[in-house]
Amino acid sequence: METNLFRRVLVVVPAMAAGARLFDLLPLVEADFRVRVVFTVPGTAPEVDRYVAEQGGLVVPWSQAIRHEWELVLAADDRHVAQLSGPVLILSEADGRALCLDRMRASLPFRATYREALGADGLLVTMCSTWSRGSVFETMPELCGELLAELPPDRGCVALVLHPRVWAAYGPRQVRAWLSPYLDAGLVLVQEAWRATLIAADWVLGDHGSATAYAAAVGAPVTMATGADQLRCGPGDVLRQFAPRLQHDRALLSQRRIAAQRAAQLRRVIAPEIGATPGTAAALRATMYELLDMPELDRGQVCGALRVPGPLVRRGRAPRAGTLACAHGPVG
Repeated sequence: METNLFRRVLVVVPAMAAGARLFDLLPLVEADFRVRVVFTVPGTAPEVDRYVAEQGGLVVPWSQAIRHEWELVLAADDRHVAQLSGPVLILSEADGRALCLDRMRASLPFRATYREALGADGLLVTMCSTWSRGSVFETMPELCGELLAELPPDRGCVALVLHPRVWAAYGPRQVRAWLSPYLDAGLVLVQEAWRATLIAADWVLGDHGSATAYAAAVGAPVTMATGADQLRCGPGDVLRQFAPRLQHDRALLSQRRIAAQRAAQLRRVIAPEIGATPGTAAALRATMYELLDMPELDRGQVCGALRVPGPLVRRGRAPRAGTLACAHGPVG
């Protein structure tokens, strides 16, 4: 095919959090043979360049992107887009959250498949941490060890999901070094297959971050491992009010039952705070095709399920063996 037969779509990725939202948007259009998608990173951000490259995207230099005419420009905010030529779709944070939740809901029927990929034969406990003050990673770094002590490999496994800013701030080598005793003991350290891991979980220990909120919104039993008492609005405040708190004077695993009892109520109250509007994916796809000035392809389900995580090396080996990767990274 000649290049000029394609509708050219440019994705502007200024940061990893923005990129995560946009990578959720792309499956709505990128499988169309009439469309060619490329990426650009404005400014100097080597970590973002690496992030996009790891997703398999073709990256064009910003200096080249601003010289071309595009049939569609996708961005997460209005920064930089004034320098580009072509119709623009800005994916708002609210639409990005709703789209993320749409994909997680579409993936729920594949929970058993995700569990198999994670090697979760028994109980799967997933810890998730945001990056800011009061996070699980900052305040209770040894919680992994406590869980692993209560949940030996013959009974289940423990997974840890970290916000991408944790990886960016300290670097993968340092993060793995800090966690090396727990990785050797069987911890599954999840870098990108975070949503599949939350769907697969039997119990989620989290904080006020978005990953914990998404887990609650798809019905996972959630316990707050930190208080987040400073929050008075948004999903973090809902978690503070409705999710049970971890009691450190009791056996950890015994507290899963109360989280399961409250899961349905928590799911009902937190979804509106995330801004989950049914049909967001269909509306966004229709808008993109309208801007591209071409008819939509009828390919069945609009919002596809998450990819199955890649193969996981058996637990208890070197620290790197416990790291799980999958396409499309975490959000804020």
